[in-house]
Amino acid sequence: MGAVRAFHASLPEVPRARPVILGPKYEEKLFVEIEGYIRRHGLEEHIIYAGESLEAYSYFAMADAFVFASFLEGARLLSWKL
Repeated sequence: MGAVRAFHASLPEVPRARPVILGPKYEEKLFVEIEGYIRRHGLEEHIIYAGESLEAYSYFAMADAFVFASFLEGARLLSWKL
């Protein structure tokens, strides 16, 4: 949630940024909270949930920035294309 809020705060400075959230929904309640925040703030066109992938490296290759926003090893990854 912190990474989504940080992106939202930075959006005026980097309006072309498109975060991609990659990984399984380990905590359904948290994911619902994130989805609600995205909807309430009209960020649906900016933030992409790509789900799980066995090809995570292809997402890293397209990214200009990378944020590991998890407190647990192997949990969600967030990167965005500028």
